[in-house]
Amino acid sequence: MDESHRTRLAEGPICMVEECSCGVMHLTIGPVTLRLQADAVESMWVTLGEAISRHAARDRERAMHIHMGNCANPHSDERLS
Repeated sequence: MDESHRTRLAEGPICMVEECSCGVMHLTIGPVTLRLQADAVESMWVTLGEAISRHAARDRERAMHIHMGNCANPHSDERLS
């Protein structure tokens, strides 16, 4: 019987990624481990990157609207730079 061996590829504050000698990737987030094929992990990476990019763009847009609203408000305590 073959025993599989895991190699840690990366670890951060909330998750860890290991690769098994059988080719499966192990993504551990807290107490949950997902066992995924490498192409599924890559697809998740692309999807998460897209979501983060859109989230950041919305945050920038909200900040711009708030800033523009304060600039238009003559009673605002905020000074223009």
